[in-house]
Amino acid sequence: MGIVSIAVFTEADKDMPFIREAKTAVSLGPDTQAYLDMNAIIKAAKATKADAIHPGYGFLSERADFARAVEEAGMIFIGPTPETIDSMGSKIGAKKLLAGKAPLVPGRTSGTVDEWVQAAEEMGWPVLIKASAGGGGRGMRVAHNADELREAMKTAEGEALRAFGEGTVMLEKYIEEVKHIEVQIFGDNYGNVIHLLERECSLQRRHQKVIEEAPSPFVTPELRKEMCSSAVEIAKMLNYRGAGTVEYIVDPKTSKFYFLEVNTRLQVEHPVTELVTNLDLVALQILVAMGIRVEDALGQVRLDSTKPALTTSPVAPIGYAVELRVYAEDFNLMPTVGTVELWESRQIGRNVAFHNAVESGSVISVHYDNMISKVVGWDAFSREACIRKTARALKDTTCFGLTNNKLFLLAIMQHKEYLEGLKLCTKWIADKHNVLKDIAFGMLTKELVFDCAVAACVWNATKNVKPHLRHIPGGWSNTRNRTETKVLKVMKNTHGVLPPGLGEEDECGDVALVMKHQKDRKGVFTFTTGATQVGGIELLSLEHLPLYSVARIKFTDRISTFVVKGPHTAAIEESRLYVCEVETGVEVAFTKVPTLMYPTCEIAELATTRPCSQTNYTFTPNAGEVEDAAAAATPGKKVVSPIMAKVFKTLKNTGDEVTAGETVLILESMKMETKVTTPHSGKLTLKCKEGELTKTGKLLFTVE
Repeated sequence: MGIVSIAVFTEADKDMPFIREAKTAVSLGPDTQAYLDMNAIIKAAKATKADAIHPGYGFLSERADFARAVEEAGMIFIGPTPETIDSMGSKIGAKKLLAGKAPLVPGRTSGTVDEWVQAAEEMGWPVLIKASAGGGGRGMRVAHNADELREAMKTAEGEALRAFGEGTVMLEKYIEEVKHIEVQIFGDNYGNVIHLLERECSLQRRHQKVIEEAPSPFVTPELRKEMCSSAVEIAKMLNYRGAGTVEYIVDPKTSKFYFLEVNTRLQVEHPVTELVTNLDLVALQILVAMGIRVEDALGQVRLDSTKPALTTSPVAPIGYAVELRVYAEDFNLMPTVGTVELWESRQIGRNVAFHNAVESGSVISVHYDNMISKVVGWDAFSREACIRKTARALKDTTCFGLTNNKLFLLAIMQHKEYLEGLKLCTKWIADKHNVLKDIAFGMLTKELVFDCAVAACVWNATKNVKPHLRHIPGGWSNTRNRTETKVLKVMKNTHGVLPPGLGEEDECGDVALVMKHQKDRKGVFTFTTGATQVGGIELLSLEHLPLYSVARIKFTDRISTFVVKGPHTAAIEESRLYVCEVETGVEVAFTKVPTLMYPTCEIAELATTRPCSQTNYTFTPNAGEVEDAAAAATPGKKVVSPIMAKVFKTLKNTGDEVTAGETVLILESMKMETKVTTPHSGKLTLKCKEGELTKTGKLLFTVE
């Protein structure tokens, strides 16, 4: 569009890719809350002579006072009018405005705690406490009784205040098995409003979306017409301008839908709508903000100019689209932090796209949301084909060093009910959590670990070999075959698991593999580890790229491709080495133990020769308690941090007598609070203080 982009960033984000992608970037300083500082952002916009501000997905995007301040500063706010945000940016205001005009979920928008408890008793438990501002699952808690409601109100208010600068919450009846269906709307300055069909966002954890798709596999043409018409009427009532989303929950038994809220901003999942409408929604936002009528702008923002241009609301979608959110989190759905040792997303065809927030070397901190990428796929003919190609793209994406939900997403996409699509609801992931974990864990087999170990050894044996003569291949020898031994310590993956039957674990839980191999004069390898011997292994190709290598290896019954990241010189023996088998997407981390050239070396000897560099602390949330997970303790009544986080608040002091099950402190990571309770009764000794950053496994307190 010929528009210069200007980014703002905090010190915590100074090395993120978006800064380099922007034409200009302005620092907001070291304060991690600076994205909520309206004055600082407007000051940066004025300093760079910006004409307009696009508020993005979160932070100030639904703050009417920010939209008003932007316009008062003489710039264009790319979004709804401040008056519309005032009425809809607040979920409480939206419910009051639409009472009697749209089907609403029962609830309360004001009152004392005791009045809310009484209302919950009348509606029936459970109930949902929800932030009036913002979205993305922040400031939302489910309560099943009065005590939980009182506690949930405090937690939800605190999360909402830190995420959106507004801590007001509301109460709703929590309907447990519903579908989350939303309609994309677009309006202009002249009273025109169109819809751009629906999206299904039912797959969620902690009230935050995980997988979205368009069209919904549940919605019939008749239901689509009814819901989209309702959304347009609501938008017209608001004199809506720009992009917005009218969200509904749908009872799958009756197909009856209830108004949930209007998000007065562009949604994270907007790419699926773009693909099934052939429209660039951000470009459409900008044109509408420039004063162009929405119908006139449609023909100027086509993604594919060979397809016909829309002139009004579409009747049916063009094909099928799926979006996968890649999060830095473990299989218990808890956020994680760390360094991305290697990020490589290899796009598969023109109908798959990656929206990456990270690159190799990026550091994920505790300060912001833990979504690191979106993988978006489209197919013209079937939902099944769309899912298949999107899953293939995710498998072919490498993320070394950072715990993430890649295998969990792949487990979802293998599940029969997901593939069918009709039984999905907002609690589906919670209900299937253990099954999905088992599927994900099952992807890491001892056979796959062996294949990755072979790839590591072949890579190590050939990466520095150079041909001495043009007609003699590298690695050729005129001596008899020599057996070489490499010892690779298989590290527990970032989720803390190893496949069963791999071997004896050391005190860290890792397993040492003694990999003996021979290579004949034709370059064919034979590998032996323990009682297993595999021959006929050939390296077909090895491509060295700046940050990693790609090896194609022929086994006796298949050809596999591996991504390998390790040290660049053979002299570095004790270092981390990562291997990803591309077909499955499974990643294995090894530590190279100093080479032992004696074929009599035993695994038992290795366990005593290499010290453990990891802590022995563990954390295992109880099933169904991911949101308020109880802390696990090591022997000695020590309680450790389940995640890397900031100690947000200590509720007890050293010397206090505590009772098992009592909350001792609250951790905060990525705007989400996690309560840490004591599994023991006795006298408390705190080993941390408020504001301190803790690593996973760090001692928080002891109870004697």
